[in-house]
Amino acid sequence: MTFLEILEKRIRQDEVRLAELLKEIKELPSGNLVRRDKKNSKEYYRSIKGRETYIKKQDWEVVNGLKRRKLLEMAADRLQNNIEIQRKLYNEYVEIDFGQLEQELPETYRDLELILPKFKIGQHISEPDGSQFFRQSENQYKREELVNSTYFGLKTRSKSEAMIAETLYRNKFSLYYEKRLLLVDAFGNPRTVYPDFTIPIGRNHVVYWEHKGLLDSDEYLLRDAEKTRLYHINGIYQPKKLIVTAEKPGGGLDNEYVEYLVCGFLEHVRKNLVYI
Repeated sequence: MTFLEILEKRIRQDEVRLAELLKEIKELPSGNLVRRDKKNSKEYYRSIKGRETYIKKQDWEVVNGLKRRKLLEMAADRLQNNIEIQRKLYNEYVEIDFGQLEQELPETYRDLELILPKFKIGQHISEPDGSQFFRQSENQYKREELVNSTYFGLKTRSKSEAMIAETLYRNKFSLYYEKRLLLVDAFGNPRTVYPDFTIPIGRNHVVYWEHKGLLDSDEYLLRDAEKTRLYHINGIYQPKKLIVTAEKPGGGLDNEYVEYLVCGFLEHVRKNLVYI
């Protein structure tokens, strides 16, 4: 889930909670509690619009009711204030999208390649110490669609793929985007595919990651089904060597689930180098 989705969910939860508090407040005794200290005792009065009524000991539940009412009123005020703060944050918060930021750069900066590495087919870019690298797409198909930028310089076809790539790279995983992979079909004929992500782990282990982004396209679904079939024929399937994610209904990717896959599943594989 994105931060805004989490925040929106929290606002809805707080609004439901506030409604429940206000409902209970209406059912409790009205008025305020007044205490008068005597020499050896305390007397309690119920005050309604400035008029005080003594509360007898046999009516002690009224005291408890007034205390709970006051407690819930304070909670409701605080909850209402929190909701207003969260709504303001929701309306003003802007997610970082490096592709969009590139488009918003002043014209003087827009055509320069000083911030992001120069984009070349299959370009291999490493950290200075060689501990981590990424490689640009090798796929020649519709390269004009590689318009989404990550913070570290990789170009992807979708915002969701950029988010996956950033999560991988931020957690110190090297990655190839759309790296050429030679497989064979059911008849033994060679077939070339381009996994969305190829993630090398250790010296000999590789995990592939496919993100299904165009589930409303019949053409896309046919290509994806054939790709999945080729994977299976060649021994690439979940959860051994393949991760699969998909867009949510209405679009977008569950960021929380991606974090789990990277920091949970892949991190476990990296530490143990075992098949799960």
